[in-house]
Amino acid sequence: MAFGINREELKSWKEKVNTGEMAFLTHYWLHPRFPENNTVTKAGCNDLEKLVKWGKQYGLKEEWVDHRPLYPHFDLIGVKQVDILFQEGLDSHVERFRLPLMNEEHSLYAIHLTMTENKVVQIGKLGTFEFPRGTYIYVGSAKRNIRSRVLRHIKREKPYRWHFDYLRPHGDIWTVETFDDSLDECGRYKQLKEKYQAHELVKGFGSSDCHCSTHLLYIPD
Repeated sequence: MAFGINREELKSWKEKVNTGEMAFLTHYWLHPRFPENNTVTKAGCNDLEKLVKWGKQYGLKEEWVDHRPLYPHFDLIGVKQVDILFQEGLDSHVERFRLPLMNEEHSLYAIHLTMTENKVVQIGKLGTFEFPRGTYIYVGSAKRNIRSRVLRHIKREKPYRWHFDYLRPHGDIWTVETFDDSLDECGRYKQLKEKYQAHELVKGFGSSDCHCSTHLLYIPD
């Protein structure tokens, strides 16, 4: 079920798709398979070769194309949806639909970033470290406006301020968890470490203002 757009917006999207242009349409969306998402962005183009090539740059597989007659497209949802919209310069879609869906009363978050290759990355003044392929979970807090903080972490192009900013360009964010304040940031970190049986690789990462050795977890492939 699609809602939150008007006929003119839908018509414009269809016309662009039909002319072989990459076109983007974001709307509210309810689907029983994806209850954790309430929006989708349809990235469409009737030039299938062009659509597949466009998708590959964002890690989207050809088999994920929805071969709708006349309007083939990718359905973008979740954090990947937000990431691609930012990279396409479509920040207005993110703002209009308050993406991604999250509990804005929460104050803690855990960002899951996946790296498909081993990397050597300089993390500001903290130093240069080896990051093996796998999943990294960064645990942080936002006393006010958690959405703004999470969106900043999702963006790739920005002034570097936090340790995570230096790691962000080297992987894809697929999941963001948020939590209430029943545990503080350090307590939540320890809970997630136990839950995922995760490792600690970089001492001091994101933990300069507490007594934890790090706030970055590592889960090998």
